[in-house]
Amino acid sequence: MPSFDSLFNAFVTILVTIDPPGLAPLFL
Repeated sequence: MPSFDSLFNAFVTILVTIDPPGLAPLFL
């Protein structure tokens, strides 16, 4: 089972790839 850090890194990578203008600043 993947750790929280692995899931979080994957989630952030997906957000950066999609790059939603409204959501990106929330995770910086």
